[in-house]
Amino acid sequence: MAMKLLIKTTVLSVREEAEGVRSFVLVPAKRPVLPPFQPGAHVIVQVPNGLRRVYSLCSDPADDTRWRIAVLREPAGLGGSACMHDNVREGTSLFVTYPDNHFPLDQEAGRHIFIAGGIGITPFLPMVIQARRMSAPFELHYCSRSASRAAFTGELEALCPPRTFFPHYDGGNPSEGLNIPQLLEKAETGTHVYACGPAGMLDAVRRASAQWPSTQVHYEAFSGLPIDQLSRGEPFRIRIASSGQLIEVGESKSARTALGEAGFAIDAVCERGVCGTCKVRYVAGEPVHRDSALMPTERASHFVTCVSRARGEIKLDL
Repeated sequence: MAMKLLIKTTVLSVREEAEGVRSFVLVPAKRPVLPPFQPGAHVIVQVPNGLRRVYSLCSDPADDTRWRIAVLREPAGLGGSACMHDNVREGTSLFVTYPDNHFPLDQEAGRHIFIAGGIGITPFLPMVIQARRMSAPFELHYCSRSASRAAFTGELEALCPPRTFFPHYDGGNPSEGLNIPQLLEKAETGTHVYACGPAGMLDAVRRASAQWPSTQVHYEAFSGLPIDQLSRGEPFRIRIASSGQLIEVGESKSARTALGEAGFAIDAVCERGVCGTCKVRYVAGEPVHRDSALMPTERASHFVTCVSRARGEIKLDL
């Protein structure tokens, strides 16, 4: 089922925030205000070249006159970020969805630990604003290769109270990265951990927080499988539960592509296993989950068709 893009916005301003990172302030084109959102929310943007991409809202949730998103240019990407950088200017019209939120700030937490990597800083700006409004203690650890690649640091320094903002630059050397095991060594009652960034950082947070209650640790991914791995893997078969139809998925084809060729159109946005738009329910078989979108509880029943595969045969509820 195709997604409807409901809100027409106009780009009010474009600003260079860091090396390769550009922010875009959007204002409503046909309405007085924009829909409300909570920290951690994202929207899907219809990029001028026809692609759709997910971007976190990184503006003040209390300001309903404008939204801000930030886009990292990815030279090896699929073309969405390059189009945003090359073709979107002040006055450009962009269609976006209503906000959605799979990475909310826990309003009952006694303390927050925010861990951001690269462009993963974006959802934390409204979280910091909201935490300050609630007088909730927090600390923000921002990992980047260098200061020149770290966006919004001046803004964050102004927003964060003393000894709460900790930028960390590793120079591209993983051995010089943030000591996540030490940071999360002891699970603290009432403290919630939030991590957003590249897969390697999220894996480190998952390992370091294994002893924490799962309800106190929250993740959001910004990068998926490398492009050269998106549609590659062992061949498998898809069986359609409603009809018994069998669909072959070759070693260089994704499940979503094979389903589309067989007449089952599956909507998708990121096409790299990050957003979860193309997930479907499975009722039998052994999936090989390669996405970063599903929660652990979802993996027992759902399958992300753009990147995930299966061993032998998987039966989908279609």
